[in-house]
Amino acid sequence: LSAFKKHPTIGPKKICLDSNRIGDEGCRTISEYLEDKRVEIELLSLSDNSRITLTGFQHIAKALAGRRRALRKLDVSRNNFGGNLLTPFVEAFSSDPDMIPDELDLTSSTSADTQSWRIFGKLLARRRFPMTAIRLGRNSISHIDLSAFVTAFNSRPRSTPKILDLLSNNINLRGDGDAMANLLAKPNCSLERLIMIRNDFLLDENSALRIIDSLVRNDKLQEFWLDTHDHLSAYVFDCLYDLVCDTRSIEATIFHSNHTLFHFGEAASDFGDIHFNLELNRNPNKAIVAYVKVIRVHFAFDFDFDLFKIMKPSVLVGALAFLNRAFVAYESEKNARRDLNWRAENNSLTIHYLMVKSVPALLGFNLT
Repeated sequence: LSAFKKHPTIGPKKICLDSNRIGDEGCRTISEYLEDKRVEIELLSLSDNSRITLTGFQHIAKALAGRRRALRKLDVSRNNFGGNLLTPFVEAFSSDPDMIPDELDLTSSTSADTQSWRIFGKLLARRRFPMTAIRLGRNSISHIDLSAFVTAFNSRPRSTPKILDLLSNNINLRGDGDAMANLLAKPNCSLERLIMIRNDFLLDENSALRIIDSLVRNDKLQEFWLDTHDHLSAYVFDCLYDLVCDTRSIEATIFHSNHTLFHFGEAASDFGDIHFNLELNRNPNKAIVAYVKVIRVHFAFDFDFDLFKIMKPSVLVGALAFLNRAFVAYESEKNARRDLNWRAENNSLTIHYLMVKSVPALLGFNLT
Protein backbone atom coordinates (compact mmCIF):
# COMPACT_ATOMS: atom_id res chain seq x y z
CA LEU A 1 0.00 0.00 0.00
CA SER A 2 2.92 2.35 0.59
CA ALA A 3 3.58 2.24 -3.17
CA PHE A 4 0.32 4.14 -3.76
CA LYS A 5 0.83 6.86 -1.15
CA LYS A 6 2.28 9.34 -3.65
CA HIS A 7 -0.48 8.62 -6.17
CA PRO A 8 -3.51 7.47 -4.10
CA THR A 9 -6.04 8.17 -6.85
CA ILE A 10 -4.68 5.27 -8.93
CA GLY A 11 -4.70 2.85 -6.00
CA PRO A 12 -6.92 -0.27 -5.86
CA LYS A 13 -10.65 0.20 -5.39
CA LYS A 14 -10.93 -3.25 -3.82
CA ILE A 15 -8.61 -4.63 -1.15
CA CYS A 16 -9.15 -8.33 -0.49
CA LEU A 17 -6.79 -9.93 2.05
CA ASP A 18 -8.87 -12.94 3.08
CA SER A 19 -7.25 -15.96 4.77
CA ASN A 20 -3.88 -14.36 5.41
CA ARG A 21 -1.85 -13.59 8.51
CA ILE A 22 -2.92 -9.98 8.85
CA GLY A 23 -2.59 -8.86 12.47
CA ASP A 24 -3.11 -5.63 14.38
CA GLU A 25 -0.03 -4.02 12.82
CA GLY A 26 -1.32 -4.89 9.38
CA CYS A 27 -4.64 -3.26 10.30
CA ARG A 28 -2.75 -0.15 11.42
CA THR A 29 -1.01 0.00 8.03
CA ILE A 30 -4.32 -0.36 6.21
CA SER A 31 -5.97 2.29 8.39
CA GLU A 32 -3.18 4.78 7.70
CA TYR A 33 -3.69 4.21 3.98
CA LEU A 34 -7.46 4.70 4.33
CA GLU A 35 -7.04 7.92 6.31
CA ASP A 36 -5.90 9.62 3.11
CA LYS A 37 -9.21 10.99 1.86
CA ARG A 38 -7.92 10.94 -1.72
CA VAL A 39 -7.93 7.12 -1.65
CA GLU A 40 -10.94 5.83 -3.59
CA ILE A 41 -11.82 2.41 -2.22
CA GLU A 42 -15.11 0.55 -2.42
CA LEU A 43 -14.47 -2.81 -0.80
CA LEU A 44 -12.30 -4.01 2.09
CA SER A 45 -12.29 -7.71 2.93
CA LEU A 46 -10.29 -9.09 5.86
CA SER A 47 -12.17 -12.33 6.33
CA ASP A 48 -10.52 -15.26 8.12
CA ASN A 49 -7.51 -13.48 9.61
CA SER A 50 -7.34 -14.96 13.10
CA ARG A 51 -4.52 -12.68 14.30
CA ILE A 52 -6.65 -9.53 14.23
CA THR A 53 -7.91 -8.48 17.65
CA LEU A 54 -10.34 -5.78 18.71
CA THR A 55 -7.45 -3.29 18.65
CA GLY A 56 -6.82 -3.94 14.97
CA PHE A 57 -10.52 -3.65 14.12
CA GLN A 58 -10.70 -0.38 16.05
CA HIS A 59 -7.97 1.08 13.79
CA ILE A 60 -9.98 0.05 10.69
CA ALA A 61 -13.31 1.35 12.01
CA LYS A 62 -11.91 4.77 12.95
CA ALA A 63 -10.27 5.17 9.55
CA LEU A 64 -13.49 4.28 7.71
CA ALA A 65 -15.59 6.60 9.88
CA GLY A 66 -13.35 9.55 9.01
CA ARG A 67 -13.54 9.19 5.24
CA ARG A 68 -15.48 11.42 2.85
CA ARG A 69 -17.50 8.57 1.37
CA ALA A 70 -18.78 5.37 2.95
CA LEU A 71 -17.32 2.05 1.89
CA ARG A 72 -19.57 -0.08 -0.30
CA LYS A 73 -18.70 -3.28 1.57
CA LEU A 74 -16.71 -4.29 4.64
CA ASP A 75 -16.14 -8.00 5.31
CA VAL A 76 -14.55 -8.99 8.62
CA SER A 77 -16.28 -12.36 8.87
CA ARG A 78 -14.73 -15.50 10.39
CA ASN A 79 -12.38 -13.61 12.68
CA ASN A 80 -12.03 -14.39 16.36
CA PHE A 81 -11.61 -10.87 17.70
CA GLY A 82 -11.68 -12.12 21.28
CA GLY A 83 -14.50 -9.89 22.50
CA ASN A 84 -17.48 -7.70 21.72
CA LEU A 85 -16.87 -6.29 18.25
CA LEU A 86 -19.95 -4.07 18.44
CA THR A 87 -18.48 -1.75 21.08
CA PRO A 88 -15.61 -0.30 19.00
CA PHE A 89 -17.89 -0.29 15.95
CA VAL A 90 -20.50 1.87 17.71
CA GLU A 91 -17.81 4.16 19.14
CA ALA A 92 -16.29 4.74 15.69
CA PHE A 93 -19.51 5.46 13.77
CA SER A 94 -21.71 7.06 16.43
CA SER A 95 -20.96 10.60 15.19
CA ASP A 96 -22.02 9.79 11.59
CA PRO A 97 -23.92 6.51 11.04
CA ASP A 98 -24.14 7.21 7.31
CA MET A 99 -20.44 6.37 7.08
CA ILE A 100 -21.20 2.75 7.99
CA PRO A 101 -20.43 0.57 4.94
CA ASP A 102 -23.47 -0.16 2.78
CA GLU A 103 -22.84 -3.91 3.14
CA LEU A 104 -21.45 -5.31 6.37
CA ASP A 105 -20.43 -8.92 6.96
CA LEU A 106 -19.90 -9.81 10.63
CA THR A 107 -20.48 -13.55 10.26
CA SER A 108 -18.72 -15.54 13.01
CA SER A 109 -16.98 -12.46 14.36
CA THR A 110 -18.50 -11.29 17.62
CA SER A 111 -19.85 -12.34 20.96
CA ALA A 112 -22.12 -9.59 22.29
CA ASP A 113 -24.69 -9.19 25.04
CA THR A 114 -28.30 -8.10 24.55
CA GLN A 115 -27.61 -4.47 25.45
CA SER A 116 -24.86 -4.28 22.80
CA TRP A 117 -27.25 -5.58 20.13
CA ARG A 118 -29.81 -2.98 21.17
CA ILE A 119 -27.26 -0.14 20.91
CA PHE A 120 -26.00 -1.50 17.59
CA GLY A 121 -29.56 -1.56 16.22
CA LYS A 122 -30.19 2.01 17.34
CA LEU A 123 -27.01 3.11 15.57
CA LEU A 124 -28.12 1.53 12.27
CA ALA A 125 -31.61 3.00 12.68
CA ARG A 126 -30.12 6.50 12.65
CA ARG A 127 -28.97 6.14 9.05
CA ARG A 128 -30.77 8.27 6.48
CA PHE A 129 -30.88 5.35 4.03
CA PRO A 130 -31.12 1.60 4.72
CA MET A 131 -28.06 -0.60 4.35
CA THR A 132 -28.12 -3.00 1.43
CA ALA A 133 -27.12 -5.97 3.59
CA ILE A 134 -25.90 -6.95 7.04
CA ARG A 135 -24.81 -10.51 7.73
CA LEU A 136 -24.83 -11.65 11.36
CA GLY A 137 -24.74 -15.42 10.97
CA ARG A 138 -23.09 -17.75 13.48
CA ASN A 139 -22.81 -15.21 16.31
CA SER A 140 -24.86 -17.13 18.92
CA ILE A 141 -27.65 -14.54 18.72
CA SER A 142 -30.62 -15.49 20.90
CA HIS A 143 -34.25 -14.53 20.34
CA ILE A 144 -33.81 -11.99 23.15
CA ASP A 145 -30.82 -10.44 21.35
CA LEU A 146 -32.79 -10.40 18.10
CA SER A 147 -35.76 -8.74 19.80
CA ALA A 148 -33.48 -6.01 21.19
CA PHE A 149 -31.87 -5.48 17.77
CA VAL A 150 -35.01 -5.29 15.61
CA THR A 151 -37.02 -3.28 18.14
CA ALA A 152 -34.53 -0.45 17.63
CA PHE A 153 -35.96 0.00 14.11
CA ASN A 154 -39.58 0.41 15.22
CA SER A 155 -39.29 4.19 15.30
CA ARG A 156 -37.52 4.30 11.91
CA PRO A 157 -38.49 1.17 9.95
CA ARG A 158 -37.31 2.83 6.73
CA SER A 159 -33.72 2.37 8.00
CA THR A 160 -34.07 -1.42 8.30
CA PRO A 161 -31.40 -3.19 6.19
CA LYS A 162 -32.74 -4.60 2.93
CA ILE A 163 -31.05 -7.95 3.61
CA LEU A 164 -30.77 -9.34 7.15
CA ASP A 165 -28.84 -12.61 7.37
CA LEU A 166 -29.25 -14.44 10.71
CA LEU A 167 -28.03 -17.85 9.52
CA SER A 168 -27.15 -20.45 12.17
CA ASN A 169 -27.81 -18.61 15.43
CA ASN A 170 -29.72 -19.55 18.59
CA ILE A 171 -32.97 -17.83 17.68
CA ASN A 172 -36.19 -19.43 18.89
CA LEU A 173 -39.38 -17.74 17.75
CA ARG A 174 -41.68 -20.24 19.46
CA GLY A 175 -44.08 -18.07 21.38
CA ASP A 176 -41.79 -15.02 21.03
CA GLY A 177 -41.98 -13.78 17.47
CA ASP A 178 -43.67 -10.49 18.27
CA ALA A 179 -40.62 -8.25 17.74
CA MET A 180 -39.97 -9.49 14.20
CA ALA A 181 -43.70 -9.53 13.37
CA ASN A 182 -44.12 -5.96 14.63
CA LEU A 183 -41.23 -4.78 12.47
CA LEU A 184 -42.54 -6.54 9.34
CA ALA A 185 -45.96 -4.99 9.93
CA LYS A 186 -44.52 -1.47 9.71
CA PRO A 187 -45.62 0.02 6.37
CA ASN A 188 -42.17 1.53 5.67
CA CYS A 189 -40.05 -1.48 6.68
CA SER A 190 -37.28 -1.79 4.07
CA LEU A 191 -36.50 -5.46 4.69
CA GLU A 192 -36.55 -7.44 1.43
CA ARG A 193 -34.74 -10.67 2.35
CA LEU A 194 -34.77 -12.29 5.80
CA ILE A 195 -32.57 -15.36 6.28
CA MET A 196 -33.21 -17.42 9.42
CA ILE A 197 -32.39 -20.99 8.38
CA ARG A 198 -30.34 -23.35 10.59
CA ASN A 199 -31.42 -21.74 13.84
CA ASP A 200 -32.37 -23.49 17.06
CA PHE A 201 -35.94 -22.38 16.66
CA LEU A 202 -39.28 -23.88 15.85
CA LEU A 203 -41.91 -21.71 14.25
CA ASP A 204 -45.00 -22.84 16.15
CA GLU A 205 -48.63 -22.23 15.21
CA ASN A 206 -49.02 -18.88 16.97
CA SER A 207 -45.71 -17.36 15.87
CA ALA A 208 -46.26 -18.50 12.26
CA LEU A 209 -49.70 -16.88 12.21
CA ARG A 210 -48.30 -13.64 13.66
CA ILE A 211 -45.61 -13.51 10.97
CA ILE A 212 -48.13 -14.21 8.20
CA ASP A 213 -50.52 -11.59 9.56
CA SER A 214 -47.71 -9.01 9.66
CA LEU A 215 -47.15 -9.46 5.91
CA VAL A 216 -50.70 -8.55 4.86
CA ARG A 217 -49.73 -4.91 4.28
CA ASN A 218 -46.02 -5.52 3.66
CA ASP A 219 -45.04 -4.77 0.05
CA LYS A 220 -41.25 -4.98 0.53
CA LEU A 221 -40.35 -8.44 1.88
CA GLN A 222 -39.65 -10.81 -1.00
CA GLU A 223 -37.87 -13.73 0.67
CA PHE A 224 -38.27 -15.28 4.13
CA TRP A 225 -35.79 -18.15 4.43
CA LEU A 226 -36.54 -20.53 7.28
CA ASP A 227 -36.26 -24.25 7.87
CA THR A 228 -38.98 -26.65 6.81
CA HIS A 229 -41.57 -27.13 9.55
CA ASP A 230 -43.71 -30.13 8.77
CA HIS A 231 -45.40 -29.88 12.17
CA LEU A 232 -47.37 -26.77 11.16
CA SER A 233 -51.06 -27.44 10.63
CA ALA A 234 -52.95 -27.14 7.37
CA TYR A 235 -54.64 -24.03 8.81
CA VAL A 236 -51.30 -22.16 8.79
CA PHE A 237 -50.84 -22.94 5.12
CA ASP A 238 -54.44 -21.95 4.40
CA CYS A 239 -53.61 -18.57 5.96
CA LEU A 240 -50.44 -18.39 3.87
CA TYR A 241 -52.49 -19.04 0.74
CA ASP A 242 -54.98 -16.33 1.73
CA LEU A 243 -52.02 -13.98 2.24
CA VAL A 244 -50.72 -14.34 -1.31
CA CYS A 245 -54.15 -14.72 -2.92
CA ASP A 246 -57.19 -13.33 -1.12
CA THR A 247 -60.14 -15.09 -2.74
CA ARG A 248 -63.01 -13.27 -0.99
CA SER A 249 -63.71 -11.09 -4.02
CA ILE A 250 -62.06 -9.73 -7.14
CA GLU A 251 -61.37 -6.50 -5.28
CA ALA A 252 -59.74 -8.41 -2.42
CA THR A 253 -57.61 -10.45 -4.85
CA ILE A 254 -56.34 -7.27 -6.48
CA PHE A 255 -55.88 -4.95 -3.51
CA HIS A 256 -55.52 -7.16 -0.44
CA SER A 257 -53.32 -10.01 -1.69
CA ASN A 258 -49.58 -9.89 -1.09
CA HIS A 259 -48.04 -9.64 -4.57
CA THR A 260 -44.42 -9.28 -3.36
CA LEU A 261 -43.47 -12.34 -1.27
CA PHE A 262 -42.07 -15.17 -3.39
CA HIS A 263 -40.27 -17.36 -0.84
CA PHE A 264 -41.59 -18.49 2.54
CA GLY A 265 -39.69 -21.52 3.82
CA GLU A 266 -39.26 -24.83 2.10
CA ALA A 267 -42.53 -26.29 3.37
CA ALA A 268 -44.58 -23.95 1.17
CA SER A 269 -43.22 -25.68 -1.95
CA ASP A 270 -45.19 -28.81 -0.99
CA PHE A 271 -48.49 -26.97 -1.55
CA GLY A 272 -49.13 -26.48 -5.26
CA ASP A 273 -51.43 -23.43 -5.12
CA ILE A 274 -49.21 -21.62 -2.62
CA HIS A 275 -46.08 -22.44 -4.62
CA PHE A 276 -47.72 -21.21 -7.84
CA ASN A 277 -48.68 -17.86 -6.34
CA LEU A 278 -45.29 -17.39 -4.69
CA GLU A 279 -43.56 -18.05 -7.99
CA LEU A 280 -46.03 -15.74 -9.72
CA ASN A 281 -45.04 -12.96 -7.31
CA ARG A 282 -41.50 -13.00 -8.76
CA ASN A 283 -42.86 -11.03 -11.73
CA PRO A 284 -41.87 -7.37 -11.17
CA ASN A 285 -45.01 -6.24 -13.01
CA LYS A 286 -47.54 -6.46 -10.17
CA ALA A 287 -50.45 -5.57 -12.45
CA ILE A 288 -49.79 -8.80 -14.36
CA VAL A 289 -49.49 -10.72 -11.08
CA ALA A 290 -52.89 -9.48 -9.88
CA TYR A 291 -54.41 -10.12 -13.31
CA VAL A 292 -53.31 -13.78 -13.38
CA LYS A 293 -54.58 -14.36 -9.83
CA VAL A 294 -57.99 -12.90 -10.67
CA ILE A 295 -58.34 -15.01 -13.81
CA ARG A 296 -57.25 -18.24 -12.07
CA VAL A 297 -59.41 -17.75 -8.99
CA HIS A 298 -62.58 -16.10 -10.28
CA PHE A 299 -62.93 -17.07 -13.95
CA ALA A 300 -61.18 -20.39 -14.50
CA PHE A 301 -64.01 -22.52 -13.11
CA ASP A 302 -67.67 -21.91 -12.26
CA PHE A 303 -68.74 -18.38 -13.08
CA ASP A 304 -70.60 -16.32 -10.45
CA PHE A 305 -72.31 -13.06 -11.39
CA ASP A 306 -72.59 -12.17 -7.71
CA LEU A 307 -68.95 -11.14 -7.89
CA PHE A 308 -69.99 -8.29 -10.15
CA LYS A 309 -73.13 -7.35 -8.23
CA ILE A 310 -71.18 -6.35 -5.12
CA MET A 311 -68.49 -4.58 -7.11
CA LYS A 312 -68.08 -0.82 -7.20
CA PRO A 313 -68.38 0.61 -10.74
CA SER A 314 -64.79 1.83 -10.63
CA VAL A 315 -63.61 -1.67 -9.75
CA LEU A 316 -65.88 -3.23 -12.39
CA VAL A 317 -64.09 -1.26 -15.10
CA GLY A 318 -60.80 -2.77 -13.97
CA ALA A 319 -62.31 -6.26 -13.77
CA LEU A 320 -63.60 -5.98 -17.33
CA ALA A 321 -60.17 -4.82 -18.43
CA PHE A 322 -58.70 -7.94 -16.81
CA LEU A 323 -61.20 -10.12 -18.62
CA ASN A 324 -60.53 -8.32 -21.88
CA ARG A 325 -56.79 -9.04 -21.64
CA ALA A 326 -57.49 -12.68 -20.89
CA PHE A 327 -59.99 -12.84 -23.77
CA VAL A 328 -57.54 -11.33 -26.26
CA ALA A 329 -54.78 -13.66 -25.05
CA TYR A 330 -57.13 -16.65 -25.32
CA GLU A 331 -58.27 -15.77 -28.85
CA SER A 332 -54.66 -15.41 -29.94
CA GLU A 333 -53.73 -18.74 -28.38
CA LYS A 334 -56.81 -20.44 -29.81
CA ASN A 335 -55.89 -19.37 -33.31
CA ALA A 336 -52.37 -20.68 -32.86
CA ARG A 337 -53.48 -24.09 -31.52
CA ARG A 338 -55.47 -26.94 -33.02
CA ASP A 339 -56.00 -28.80 -29.76
CA LEU A 340 -59.78 -29.20 -29.37
CA ASN A 341 -59.46 -30.31 -25.75
CA TRP A 342 -57.56 -27.12 -24.88
CA ARG A 343 -60.26 -25.04 -26.60
CA ALA A 344 -63.02 -26.78 -24.66
CA GLU A 345 -61.31 -26.25 -21.32
CA ASN A 346 -60.73 -22.55 -21.91
CA ASN A 347 -63.80 -21.59 -23.93
CA SER A 348 -65.76 -20.70 -20.77
CA LEU A 349 -63.56 -17.63 -20.40
CA THR A 350 -64.82 -16.27 -23.71
CA ILE A 351 -68.42 -16.86 -22.69
CA HIS A 352 -67.94 -15.17 -19.31
CA TYR A 353 -66.29 -12.15 -20.83
CA LEU A 354 -68.83 -11.66 -23.60
CA MET A 355 -71.76 -12.01 -21.20
CA VAL A 356 -70.46 -9.46 -18.71
CA LYS A 357 -69.30 -7.07 -21.42
CA SER A 358 -72.50 -7.29 -23.47
CA VAL A 359 -75.21 -7.12 -20.83
CA PRO A 360 -74.05 -4.94 -17.93
CA ALA A 361 -77.53 -3.45 -17.71
CA LEU A 362 -78.94 -6.82 -16.68
CA LEU A 363 -76.67 -6.68 -13.65
CA GLY A 364 -77.81 -3.20 -12.72
CA PHE A 365 -74.63 -1.44 -13.82
CA ASN A 366 -74.32 2.01 -15.31
CA LEU A 367 -70.80 2.46 -16.66
CA THR A 368 -71.44 5.75 -18.44
